Amino acid sequence: MANKINESELIGQKFELLTIQKAWRNSKKDIIVRCVCECGRTYQGRYYAIKSGHAKSCGCLITKNRGN
Repeated sequence: MANKINESELIGQKFELLTIQKAWRNSKKDIIVRCVCECGRTYQGRYYAIKSGHAKSCGCLITKNRGN
């Protein structure tokens, strides 16, 4: 049996540079999150993407890494 995730419990959790501000389920029952990045911008996407480490920032890390 899969673990049931309560969306309200995700609020405030931090993954890399992203902190979850809001979470809800879409019509496909995926958990969607809105996060604030340490740079101040927002990111919205699937919870799995940030939990798995696929999404680490709003995109600012890519820009920062290109400059190096």
